[in-house]
Parts: sequence; structure tokens; C-alpha cells
Amino acid sequence: MKRLVDEFIQKRLPRFKTLLPEYRDSRILAGIGALVVKNDVGRYAEKAGLFVLTQAGNGGAALLNRKNFRPKEFL
Repeated sequence: MKRLVDEFIQKRLPRFKTLLPEYRDSRILAGIGALVVKNDVGRYAEKAGLFVLTQAGNGGAALLNRKNFRPKEFL
């Protein structure tokens, strides 16, 4: 699944400002989410600067990033 994280960062994220030009001057913070996130994939995405979301036990969503996490700003 690390391949999907790489694909998101390298292929999909760069298209964001092209597809939505009204955000061309905005800071872009990004994240990934899944119902189940394996620990190694979550840490890999976090290390790449992404927010990592998954389902919580109460049916809501949970942020898996550590307290000292600093998101990367994508251009």
C-alpha cells in the first residue's frame, strides 16, 4: 500500500491546483484515509507529511498522526 501513498503524492496531488485553479495561491495540506490503515503504511504516509485518518470504534473518524506531527505543505 505504500505504492498508493507514493502515487497520491507524485501523480494525484500535483494535479490539484490545475483541476481547481481557484486554490492556486492556497497552502495545500493533504491526507489519506482508509477504513483500516496498517501501522507501517500509516507511519510511511505520516513521514511523507500526510494526515492519516481511519475509522474510530464509535463509527467516527480518528487521526492516527503522532502529537509532534507537522504536515508538509504541498505546492
